[in-house]
Amino acid sequence: MPPPALYATPISGRTIRVLLIEPGPPDAIIQCLLGNKSLDDNTIPYIAISYVWGDTTNPERIMCNGHVVQVTPNLYAFLHECRRRGTAGGDLVPIWVDAICINQSDYEECTRQVRMMKDIYERANAVIVWLGPGNPDGDNTDLKTLDAVHAPWKTYEGLRKCSAK
Repeated sequence: MPPPALYATPISGRTIRVLLIEPGPPDAIIQCLLGNKSLDDNTIPYIAISYVWGDTTNPERIMCNGHVVQVTPNLYAFLHECRRRGTAGGDLVPIWVDAICINQSDYEECTRQVRMMKDIYERANAVIVWLGPGNPDGDNTDLKTLDAVHAPWKTYEGLRKCSAK
């Protein structure tokens, strides 16, 4: 019997889909499951990702709910890193990633979900900003840029005034 459709049931209201990456060796295909979560239910923690989709011309393949899903190389690198860390730490936390958790071929669903993105990011237990895989042989321009952006804040006195007592 074939697996049910990737997006077997439509989601409505304040429901989102979250992705759970299954443990596996580094060279195995990434396997994951999609599940539903209400934004009003805080008992299920999740992590949201903010990233650039990147190049769509050479997609990578993952398996999700028994279906082959094509993702950009940048997202694939993120999912691979999540699996590596989840397998090592043993704690698998659901992830919200727009490219997979939103049915991109359903215009109405996309519109509803995009309107909820503020809440999706605010209610996440953490938001990861993924800049892409590191390059050990590179010049670390991204990290240098982030350090330069952060530099003025290192000595900014106004932050102390904002702290709670």
